[in-house]
Amino acid sequence: MAIQAGINIFRDPMSRTRNLTHQERVTEYDRRWMLYQNELYSKNVGIDWKSDLAARELYQHLRLIFNPSVQIADFHIDNIWRLVPNPQFKHLKTPLAAGTDEKIVEAVAQIDQWSNFGSSQRLLKSYAAVMGNVLIEGVDDLERQKVFHKAINPSYVTDLRLNESGDVIGYTLEYDVFDYDKRETYRFKKVVDQEVTRFYRNDKLFVPPGRNNAEEANRYGFVFAAWLRHADNGTDHGVPAFRHPDKLDEANSLGSHLHDNIHKAVESPKIIAGASEIVPIIGGTYNKETGIIDPHDSRLNWVVLKTTNGATVHDLAGSLALAEAHPYLKELLISFTEDYPELSVPAIISDSTQVSGIALERKLTPAQNRLNASQVSYNEQLVKIRQQQLAIGGMRYNIGGWNKVDPARRIFAPFNLDSYGRGNLNFDLHETRLIQLTESEEIEVKAERVDYASKMKSLGLPPTEYLKAAGYDEKEIPTLAAYIEANAKAELEANKTPNPLNI
Repeated sequence: MAIQAGINIFRDPMSRTRNLTHQERVTEYDRRWMLYQNELYSKNVGIDWKSDLAARELYQHLRLIFNPSVQIADFHIDNIWRLVPNPQFKHLKTPLAAGTDEKIVEAVAQIDQWSNFGSSQRLLKSYAAVMGNVLIEGVDDLERQKVFHKAINPSYVTDLRLNESGDVIGYTLEYDVFDYDKRETYRFKKVVDQEVTRFYRNDKLFVPPGRNNAEEANRYGFVFAAWLRHADNGTDHGVPAFRHPDKLDEANSLGSHLHDNIHKAVESPKIIAGASEIVPIIGGTYNKETGIIDPHDSRLNWVVLKTTNGATVHDLAGSLALAEAHPYLKELLISFTEDYPELSVPAIISDSTQVSGIALERKLTPAQNRLNASQVSYNEQLVKIRQQQLAIGGMRYNIGGWNKVDPARRIFAPFNLDSYGRGNLNFDLHETRLIQLTESEEIEVKAERVDYASKMKSLGLPPTEYLKAAGYDEKEIPTLAAYIEANAKAELEANKTPNPLNI
């Protein structure tokens, strides 16, 4: 059975996590978060890890001596949605791309202010990068007449339904809440779909604080939420930035064992055999009643013993070959840098103070590629929740719900629910580059790309390949490639046309 399970995982790497129960998934989320907080295997959290370590045949005194998961997650957290200053809209924290409609820019800046997005975005990105997922729940606050969002811990999401485009069409939240009035804890549940939202207390419908009904009709025509996966693995639940926990456990198991054996080698006891009395002369005291020799300070003083001739000494130090084990551990730790180019970024930047931006960009290409892969998902879902907020803000201002007529809410007047449905709220986000090239360096890079693309074209590679190498936007490539292929086909057909006049 174990062999068959291993074969299944080899054929389908996601089979291990695809069919997890909610509780199993929560356990996985907890481990990922504790690892990021450097609390995994810590005795301070009140968890007995011995049975877990024993089940996986790991060292019983394993500690997080080495933990690259923090730096890996922080690389994405720090660089995704990097601020693009806009002097005209000081509250704007969403990195809108250049050329975005000013009406959208103004409204998004207001949403950023209501959401405290400058500070709150870190928690949102942390959930996604560390645990692999986060629910961005939209909030239509009629009392304060604002639209904003909340980052929901994925452990609270007990049910999730997505359509083929990755849009949320239904979700359920469940978590424990303490009722201060009744001095008791109850299970809160919120069930949302495209028609209605329902609230439950211990599985019974109830009206929660701040609400008027236990059931509320959905007026939007869509579920006001977005599901952000750090990396899409083909399932509804994504994978986090750090993906090798078992390998890390093996490294820390060996490292912890080596660390402890070094202590044992340094402080190993010795047996002194002799027929005569053995007494200390410096560095310790001898208790005649107990016969015990106590060193003054084992870290600073040696216990020097005196006896007559004929005594023998036996060292009880372990036989672990530290000189052989250390190189293996070193190679194992280095392999994490090969798996995660994000770990090399600080050293590359530090060692490249005298090189050009182009050379530095080339060195950072593997890390930039890793960042590009993740920020696509982050950008898509942030755009999606912002579009929903613009549409709902417009609905509340124009149709009902907001009775305040002030500049902060008037900027939503151009939008409505039809705007979202028709795609009139489309905009892009600025993509983060680790290195910002100068204008002359940008020209040089473009020239190199065009030259490389020309060589690819001469080798007969398809237009999609050499256009990508030339640096064209991926959204434009299919249209350009189709145009090039159509022209090439027309030219080929023209050359095949019979020419009886030979001209």
